[in-house]
Amino acid sequence: MALYPPTPIPTMPKPMNRAQFLQNIPLFEDLTAAQTQSVAADLVERHFAQGDIIFREGDPGEVLYLVQKGRVRIFVSGSHTETSVILFGRAGDIFGELAIVDGLPRSASATAVEDTVVYTLERHAFRAHMRHYPQLALNFMKLLQCACATTPTRSTPSPP
Repeated sequence: MALYPPTPIPTMPKPMNRAQFLQNIPLFEDLTAAQTQSVAADLVERHFAQGDIIFREGDPGEVLYLVQKGRVRIFVSGSHTETSVILFGRAGDIFGELAIVDGLPRSASATAVEDTVVYTLERHAFRAHMRHYPQLALNFMKLLQCACATTPTRSTPSPP
């Protein structure tokens, strides 16, 4: 009786882990593998169905968002139900970065254009990583420079 090798069972490609995902984003690309792993450990995965509100203009800005899958619409409300779309985010894009720096409420709203998966990173964790990894802080400054060119101007209260 001859034994034949078992037929291999087709497998799905392994999903990208969080650290691999981060390494493909310019903000994190200069970090070492250990540094990226450290940041990845603080990510929280969140799922949104098409049309779900991710956050509203005026909400507290406590987290940075990274689009893992799907598309996100970032917009500001105008007068009389008018809205202006600032941008559409897709896989690999970051949004919500201004609020985690200045602590002001969100200057725009975000909704899922399609079923979307995002990773969130809390403000305190992100700031701790920037203190420990100077290259992350430098990359973040570059990101902010680009973001400020496409985001509505924020107004801060005047001192008394």
